[in-house]
Amino acid sequence: MARPIARDDIDACGLTYDQLQELWLGEPHSGSHFDSPEELKQAWEASRDLVMRLWGQHGRRPQAWWFLGDAEALGLKWPGYYHEQSVFEGGPILFPLYVWCVVVTQAIYTYIIYISIPSL
Repeated sequence: MARPIARDDIDACGLTYDQLQELWLGEPHSGSHFDSPEELKQAWEASRDLVMRLWGQHGRRPQAWWFLGDAEALGLKWPGYYHEQSVFEGGPILFPLYVWCVVVTQAIYTYIIYISIPSL
């Protein structure tokens, strides 16, 4: 279980609320709150744990997670807001002992069948 987030955690991270929001939601239309892409990446690396505790839940990830290397390391690309949760719920990422085995289409219905793989 992740430890609860205290206001002190947010204050101690060294980022403004605008910068934290940019890590969560992406760059605003008015422009970045960071001076350079390198500063953005450094901020993500330094505050990744806090940002993930704040907004990395219920099958969703902060935009920084998707676009600053974490998703790419897993071979994932941003699926769009409406499909993001399906990447993590019931898929092979959260359930590593299961793999997609067979997708059988019969008329209108699609059945997704999982097989269990014993741990090695």
